Amino acid sequence: MSDSNQIVATDTPSTSIKDSFGVICSSLCLAHCLLLPMVLATGALGTAGALLASEQTHLMLLVPVVLLALMSFPASYRRHGSVLPSALALAGLTGLTLALLLGEATETLLTSIGAGLLIIAHLRNRKLLNG
Repeated sequence: MSDSNQIVATDTPSTSIKDSFGVICSSLCLAHCLLLPMVLATGALGTAGALLASEQTHLMLLVPVVLLALMSFPASYRRHGSVLPSALALAGLTGLTLALLLGEATETLLTSIGAGLLIIAHLRNRKLLNG
């Protein structure tokens, strides 16, 4: 096979941006999950704290995470051929979704694991695309 037929996985600005925003959104989920209970315990946020703890806020954080994953991982897989980032992302999205559906008993644990897996998936994806 000639060199001109080989596809080289190189990072593009849009791929890098999607993975960067994916890391940011997943980090926001993680920070929201870990820090909000401490802030609520102090009572410092008042009504705003109740709003931040609502299910609508959880859903508003989950939607961009899911959309960024759907825009990033399938296209990147076609470029680098590694299933690992997609598998990590799927496990992370499953964790975040279960955290939302199952409620407070397992929310912190599932959100922490899910967001962490998504952060790793986006970082690994970006590394594979950079060669």
